[in-house]
Amino acid sequence: DYDSLLNSTDEKAVEAAVASAFGPNGLGVLAVTNIPPSLTEKRRRLLRLGQKLGTLPDDVLKRYERPELCYCAGWSRGREKFRGQLDVAKGSWYANGLHSNIDDASLRERYPE
Repeated sequence: DYDSLLNSTDEKAVEAAVASAFGPNGLGVLAVTNIPPSLTEKRRRLLRLGQKLGTLPDDVLKRYERPELCYCAGWSRGREKFRGQLDVAKGSWYANGLHSNIDDASLRERYPE
C-alpha cells in the first residue's frame, strides 16, 4: 500500500519487502497499491522522458554511466548479456529506492558485488 510504504517507520520491513521483490528469489517487481491519482501525470511525464533519455547521443549518455558502481546506478546500455551477446537493444536507468547516497562506502561494504 502506498501510504503504508511512504509512512513506514519500520525501515527493516521496507528493506525486507524490497529485498523479497528484487532478491535472488524475487520476481524483480515491487507492486504498490493505492497510488494517489495526483501521481498519474508525473508518471506519464517520467515515461516520456525515458524515451528522450534513450535517444540522447552516446557521448552524452556516457556521462551518466557509473562503472565504479558496476552500472547499478545511472545509465547502462550494452553492459548486460542476452543469449550470450551484449544487449544493446535496450538501455536502463538504475536508481536505488532505499538509499539516496549510493556512493556511501558502508553500503558498498554491506552489499558487495
